[in-house]
Amino acid sequence: MAKQQQVSSQSLADEFKKSGEFDRIRHDVIARFNASPEKERIMNRVREIATQKLAGDPLSAHRSQEDTVKEIMLEVERCSLNDPALVQFTYLNSADLKDALYASLSQTMSNASDTTNAASK
Repeated sequence: MAKQQQVSSQSLADEFKKSGEFDRIRHDVIARFNASPEKERIMNRVREIATQKLAGDPLSAHRSQEDTVKEIMLEVERCSLNDPALVQFTYLNSADLKDALYASLSQTMSNASDTTNAASK
């Protein structure tokens, strides 16, 4: 049963991406972030975190650029969990985004159900 549910969850996620809804919502979130008043404050904080990480890590000069970027991204992700400046993009907690996600997922689930029902007939 759990295996079936896992497959169904994966199928739903695949269908959501295949439908283009994932990309549409992702582009919408990025556009809203770029137009938000929080953008500059968040970008400044990310720059601070990166600068501090590089200054505090003497080995970063000997790493590849790709590895250095990965290290900085991990540090930003770690800091974002408890840094008020990085959690202030209010759209991520807005009813508008939740409503858009709900509508998109409902449509995807309905389409997946219709496809499954048609295939079983």
